[in-house]
Amino acid sequence: RNNGVHHLLARVWPRGTRNRSALEIAEAMEEIAGRCSAYSGRNSFGVSSTFLSTGLDRGLELFREVLLEPSFDPDEMERMRALTLEAIKNIPDNPLSLGFLHFHRALYRRHPFRLPMIGTAASVARLTPGKLRSAYRRGLRGGNLVAVAVGDFDGGTMMRRLERCVGGLPGGAGDPPQVPQESPLEGVRKRRIPVEKEQAHLLLGFLGARVTDPDRHALEMISAILGGQSGRLFMDLRDRQGLAYSVTAWSQEALDPGFFAVYIGTEKSKLAQARRGIHDHLRRICDEPVPLEEIDRAARYLAGSFEIGLQRGGAVATRILFDELYGIGHEALHSYPERILAVDADAIQEAAQRRLTLGKHVDLVLVPKKK
Repeated sequence: RNNGVHHLLARVWPRGTRNRSALEIAEAMEEIAGRCSAYSGRNSFGVSSTFLSTGLDRGLELFREVLLEPSFDPDEMERMRALTLEAIKNIPDNPLSLGFLHFHRALYRRHPFRLPMIGTAASVARLTPGKLRSAYRRGLRGGNLVAVAVGDFDGGTMMRRLERCVGGLPGGAGDPPQVPQESPLEGVRKRRIPVEKEQAHLLLGFLGARVTDPDRHALEMISAILGGQSGRLFMDLRDRQGLAYSVTAWSQEALDPGFFAVYIGTEKSKLAQARRGIHDHLRRICDEPVPLEEIDRAARYLAGSFEIGLQRGGAVATRILFDELYGIGHEALHSYPERILAVDADAIQEAAQRRLTLGKHVDLVLVPKKK
């Protein structure tokens, strides 16, 4: 009934407090070369701020005000609602977005992951400032909170400031939502969606891993071995056979099981051949140990991309935040490359055999409408 409430909450949240308008917040942040924004995802929502360390006192005060004193101004909400409804309306213009919308509906029949994070036109139209405020109060409790700061400051002083900032929040974690768990797939769930496009799009996927599952790194390795410009799918289906405009693979973990998916964009006449090619590569990674050279290349790519991604303080804070919030632990930041480089051929094959069972998957196709 309130699908999309946290997405709209995140858009409205930093746009006004009890004492400042959205413009006044933006102007105050600009004075310290800063910005403040909010986010909402599949498992969490929150607010973040970046500013110069020379403006620390001012920045923390603005952050505290946005965090604890949002106004949920009705005019700002209507502006953000209009932008959200426009984004929902435009989903069919992006084949990948439209494909994943239907993919999640096919993969999850009971779990809330079947619903679009942005909401639907009908559910977003029903949201009110009061419903945003209720979602905010329900979630913003001390027992739910992880706060992370990264930058040029004294750690002990920052800790005391953060404690003063969030110390007034209600205690406890509140009542956790009762989330129905998804049953394993039995058989192939096929979906065929006609679209006003010239290109055909295939998404083939499986229930995946939790962020805390031991084989999540092996699934990351499989996505790197299959996807990417040096991956098996790209080199074979695109370069050698000429079947794909684009092709890739994902492993998306979450607090509850996420998904593993392969995507290919191709001509309608080549769709069956492209599907057979993807099936062949999935069977191969289940049946044959991956050569050490491929494992080394994929592991170094993932470890290198991880290190490059941590060049900004905001990226470091984000990684620490989610690792701590989701029960992995903030220390995982330092051990990720080591854990990825430790994944071997046996771990990859075992994860593939456990997770990527053809015949128990979703097969979703966006096909051009007949003219």
